Amino acid sequence: MMRRLVISLSVVWVLLANGQVSVGQNQPNDDNAMLISLRDYGSEDVGYLVIPEKRPKAGLVIAPDSWGLTSSVCKVCRELADLGYIVLAVDLYNGERAQTQEGAQILEQWVELGTSVKAVQTGIQFFKSSPRFRMDKVLVIGARGSVDVVINAVKDQEIVAGITLFYPKQNFDLKSLRQVNAPIQVVGNNVPEIQARMKEVDKSLLKDIKFQPVAEDYQKVWLLSSSPHSWSNSWKEAFSFWLKCLQNTKKDSLLDKVFG
Repeated sequence: MMRRLVISLSVVWVLLANGQVSVGQNQPNDDNAMLISLRDYGSEDVGYLVIPEKRPKAGLVIAPDSWGLTSSVCKVCRELADLGYIVLAVDLYNGERAQTQEGAQILEQWVELGTSVKAVQTGIQFFKSSPRFRMDKVLVIGARGSVDVVINAVKDQEIVAGITLFYPKQNFDLKSLRQVNAPIQVVGNNVPEIQARMKEVDKSLLKDIKFQPVAEDYQKVWLLSSSPHSWSNSWKEAFSFWLKCLQNTKKDSLLDKVFG
């Protein structure tokens, strides 16, 4: 059965009528970018896949925030593919896209965490087992409302080399970070508050703001303070973080053989 939003039909109709949510908007497709079904990898979800024209660095799974799989998200996917990543943005909202802040808040409120976690895990599984696009390492991105989804999806996923969390809410799921094995980058304008919460939850989670390898059984978290309007700088820091995470990464996908 297809994953569905846990939201009453009456609320959906109100949102549609008010222009706060749209359904079924097509995403741009071409030879290197397309909507694909993830049915063969564990769920009935779809994702927007973009294939790079150069040797791939890694697979990149994006969990869009509560606005959904918008044209802006697809544009970011194509730009990241231009940098050499195979990018898969998973649709967490069954094709529904918010048109207003209120619509985004309602979609986020009514999406069930467990099914969204499964959708992101399916995206990771795609890179683990796809005959054509199998990658040795995967990076995962969450933003705002999808941060908790990503944290819970990457637990015990050895293929995940790094996680970037953009602008998480102050009350995001810090306790689950202990179960994440990969390095984590947190980018936000509320870093002091996050630091304070980390010290309350588990002092061993927070070491310093510089990237370091994982030591003993404790997760290292790289915190980066950023203005909510400085996305360009945030992406630059993310690129640097990903390259460090991917050092000494094996390349054994079919795409690597194609690119030689």
